[in-house]
Amino acid sequence: MNKRSRVCGAVGFLPLLLCQAVAAQEAAPGAPTASAVADAAGGSGSRFGQMLMAEFGHAGGLTASVAAQKAAQTSPDLQASKSRIEAREADLSRAKQGWYPRLTLLGRYTRLSPIDAPTIGPSGVSLVATPSPAGPLPANAPLVGVGGFQFPVILNQYMAQANLTVPLSDYLLSTNHAVDAASDTMHAAELTSEALHRNLELQGVMAYYAWVRTRLQQVTAELSLEQYQEHARVARASAQEGRVLEADALRAEAELASAELLRDQAKNAVEIATVRLRTLLHDPPGTQY
Repeated sequence: MNKRSRVCGAVGFLPLLLCQAVAAQEAAPGAPTASAVADAAGGSGSRFGQMLMAEFGHAGGLTASVAAQKAAQTSPDLQASKSRIEAREADLSRAKQGWYPRLTLLGRYTRLSPIDAPTIGPSGVSLVATPSPAGPLPANAPLVGVGGFQFPVILNQYMAQANLTVPLSDYLLSTNHAVDAASDTMHAAELTSEALHRNLELQGVMAYYAWVRTRLQQVTAELSLEQYQEHARVARASAQEGRVLEADALRAEAELASAELLRDQAKNAVEIATVRLRTLLHDPPGTQY
């Protein structure tokens, strides 16, 4: 049993002849599957084969693999899971930074307000100095007046500082554990995203086959309706000619009404399955496949 047959068996509602046709299309993309279905149903010359060809005999239609890929690629949940993986990757990079020494650089500039220069010495007077040696001054020793001493005012101040920190204790106690935890968290996010991706693909395949099933049910219901219409016409004509009882003609008309009800139910099922498929594939409203 090949992979496609296993999928059909797992789904549980796809006829074997449709499974064979789908497998043929997967092997040759773009080829209509209706011809294979019609051949399995008795040939394209039969009424059922003609109805299948009219319903499904179009190249370039939707396939199970396309539905699976589109359901996964257009899902906002999958996009969110990819964003979570990127966040976990950032956490892992941040944890690995604990292995590297930390270099801190600091630069500062300060501009002071201008002030009057401070002066050492009495205010408003001058001191007297002489170049003579210490001791009593000789006669006619030169004297010089000296003012107070002033400190310079520096208005622009600059500072540059560099610090290098080597976290030796973190190497032994916390860094290894932080890196391992971040790595495991990222791996878990990747597995969750992969599981979500496969689940979305499975939902796309299931929705696709549910839609195909309703389309086939509609074809079968329409074929059955044609048969009941012919049966009711023959029964009514035979009753008018007296060859059958009136009750037989009424029974045939009741069966015809039941067939019409089944046909309408099949049409409604197709609409519901189409809306579900369109929603899962995130296609615009009104899209037909």
